[in-house]
Amino acid sequence: LGDVYKRQGILSRAGLTEAHRAMRSRTGRVEGPLAVAVLAVHPFQEILRALGRVGADHFLKTVAQHVSASLHPRDEVGRWSEAQLLVLLPGTSAEDARGRLEEGLSGLAAAGVLDRQPDTDIEPSVSGGVAIAESGTDLREAAFEAERALQPARREGGRITFAPPTAEPAASPRVLLVEDDRVTATLIQHRLVREGFDVMDFLNGEDAFRWASTGSFDLAILDVKVPGDGAESLE
Repeated sequence: LGDVYKRQGILSRAGLTEAHRAMRSRTGRVEGPLAVAVLAVHPFQEILRALGRVGADHFLKTVAQHVSASLHPRDEVGRWSEAQLLVLLPGTSAEDARGRLEEGLSGLAAAGVLDRQPDTDIEPSVSGGVAIAESGTDLREAAFEAERALQPARREGGRITFAPPTAEPAASPRVLLVEDDRVTATLIQHRLVREGFDVMDFLNGEDAFRWASTGSFDLAILDVKVPGDGAESLE
């Protein structure tokens, strides 16, 4: 994919969406399951405060580069949110995806990237979860399931933790968040996830409405002035 879909040298959310669309197209389809993995860097907000925006972005890019080293050429990795990477692994089972990504993350630890950051008390960690995107599944929904899967690993703690691919995460209250300010959205999402909520995050009302027509949620947090008419799209 071209540079238009890249941010800090790795695929953006839009680029990942386009890559997923291509994988699902008739000409680009790969036989077998499509594994979707979410990798979360912790504690990203503390890393951001200590290293600044440029340093924090570079740190996430470094994680992505080490993960990429364990992937096949057809796989894609990119930045899904401020503190998360998303990996697409076509033709890969959940178990194989987990093993391949753990290999890349082990290289990350061996290289000292997860050591205590200079002049800080921060010791970064990475947790991950894997889901299988069924045919016709929206990428956002598949990413949501992968994020649900990583929550037990995140609570367990450790430098590198991965939820078993066969684990069935306990259902949590689901929040629909519509906010186009990425800083505000990240802060809200971080707090909600920490309190045990699942969060479906959208930039505009139109996308949120399309998802809500088939998805379910327990609570909606809406910015009434986002693109796509904000809360009016959900009335």
